[in-house]
Amino acid sequence: MNDIVSLKQMAEQKVGGVSKATIFMVAPDTIEVEKGFNARPIDRDHLLSMVESMSNGTIMPPVVVRVKDGRVLLVDGHHRRDAVIYGIQHGILPRDQKLGCVQYRGDDADCITLLLTSSQGLPLTPLQAGVQYQKLANDHGMTTADIAARVGRSVQHVADMRILAGAGDDVAALVNAGQVSAATAVKAVRKDKDGAGEKLRAEVERAKAKGKTKATPKTMGQDPVAGNGDAVPDVEKERAAFEADAVPYGFSIERMTSASPEPWMEYAEQVTGHRWAGWLAGRQTKGKK
Repeated sequence: MNDIVSLKQMAEQKVGGVSKATIFMVAPDTIEVEKGFNARPIDRDHLLSMVESMSNGTIMPPVVVRVKDGRVLLVDGHHRRDAVIYGIQHGILPRDQKLGCVQYRGDDADCITLLLTSSQGLPLTPLQAGVQYQKLANDHGMTTADIAARVGRSVQHVADMRILAGAGDDVAALVNAGQVSAATAVKAVRKDKDGAGEKLRAEVERAKAKGKTKATPKTMGQDPVAGNGDAVPDVEKERAAFEADAVPYGFSIERMTSASPEPWMEYAEQVTGHRWAGWLAGRQTKGKK
């Protein structure tokens, strides 16, 4: 046993706790980026820092690929792949530089899940995560609860990020620019989906006039539509409580198109509405007897 000098030897001799995994060395231009499977836009500064690290001898973790119809498709490691290509093109890395690759055998839903849970790359922004959650829901028929269980996040988090992903380009632009937080945007969209973008843009301008770079509940003052909870009327607080409690149990939170003076009545015509109507009515009247 003392003459063993490599993990390969230990694996071949079946030493307990040691096994061998296959890593393939692949030319980076052989690895294709599949449309819709890069959740993170390439960050140039991050890419250049990788190139510098590799030129100094840093060994990067292998990227994850899958093989489909004879094509090598990238699953996770977009920055690492592009960094090697950039380094080769600019004479920083050897022309024969290859990428270590491990093969992934999951389906499309598994690949999206890997993107959401991988710790190797830059973390996803809330909006980027929301877009991937929507793919799991729309393309793979998963409920919010299913998605939450897959990625190890709360049901409320997944529900909020899906709302953010469906908020529209105007809201997304404000969040991507760092002018509005994801939490503030979600609150605004819950209050008024169609008018949220316009409202948030106005709040950003107000914040700038005060010398701030970002609209926050503090800069927005007493404004429930913009997401300031301190100014929310009681009826809105009841509605928010209903929606927050309904989502973790897998209930729909879509409201009826007609307005109603009582929050639970907005849901009364839905299959799940009747159950929650009594619950929320009890909350509304509790302590008033």
